[in-house]
Amino acid sequence: MQEIGTLCENGKISLNPTGKIFSKLVYTIHEDSKQRIWLGTKGDGIYLLTPESDLPNLSYSIQHFQNDKDNPNSLSNNNVYDITEDPEGNIWIGTYGGGLNKLHWEASQQPIFLNSDNGLEFYPNVVGTKIRCLLFDDQNTLWVGTTDGLFQIEEENNQYTIYHSKRIPGNPTCLGDNNVHYLHQDTHGTIWMGTFGGGLNKLIKKATTDSPAEFKAYTTHTNGSYNDIVLCIVEDKFGNLWMSSENTISRYDATNDIFQNFNVLMGSSDSYFSEASGIMLSTETEDYIPSIHSMYYVLMTYRTLNLHASNYLMKTAPLASRVLL
Repeated sequence: MQEIGTLCENGKISLNPTGKIFSKLVYTIHEDSKQRIWLGTKGDGIYLLTPESDLPNLSYSIQHFQNDKDNPNSLSNNNVYDITEDPEGNIWIGTYGGGLNKLHWEASQQPIFLNSDNGLEFYPNVVGTKIRCLLFDDQNTLWVGTTDGLFQIEEENNQYTIYHSKRIPGNPTCLGDNNVHYLHQDTHGTIWMGTFGGGLNKLIKKATTDSPAEFKAYTTHTNGSYNDIVLCIVEDKFGNLWMSSENTISRYDATNDIFQNFNVLMGSSDSYFSEASGIMLSTETEDYIPSIHSMYYVLMTYRTLNLHASNYLMKTAPLASRVLL
């Protein structure tokens, strides 16, 4: 992974910045099909970076979108936890406190943020306001992970049908916990949810008008996972799922239904992982998972798995692949 520079408030990227550094509290990053970069922040809305020049003098124009209580077409809330794009190129925004937004551009290029009050009336503006994650699957279903369960949104001819899945005590096929932190669709098309207290969840069957969705929960009590808090999911090139909890990294081998857990990093237990996403570097076959203090990664060779923070060796165990977390 090579550093190309630091973003400045004037949109220029430089290894030796002379302007004021862009220093917003960015929570999520999304690059759309037009190579624009969307930065969702905690408390400061959205910044849109549009490319103006390429390397080696990379620069962007920067637009800023915030909630305006006097403008019903503005962003519904300034806490932006996830941004994604549908197959038609529409941008969808999940806010923590303002629910779901869909961005519409007028002919004058003025943005309209559609939400439950002005165009997305199908979306519940009470139980679904605190969104943590979004996912469009390969069947164009929009999944919305919230603090109050999982929403499945189906669209046909601009008509929306929404299904709400929640934890039901005593029901073995319900969602493991209502607080859904992360959504991932693997290379086989299976959809996984990381929950805060209900472990890793696998979608068994989508909801229909006749029956609710069904899930399988992988928890400390049933499947050998070390922690039931799942903040992030990253898939390696072998189809393994790597997950972070608050202070643990776990690897799930779906083929053999086995968890491998790493709960002591660098000889201590004070490492704390954030909710931010891990990434897969396709050119290096490596994955990263961020913690509060450093970046952890896994280097897998033919016989061993090495877990690192910066340049320090963390843990070694038998395995046969390479990943960074």
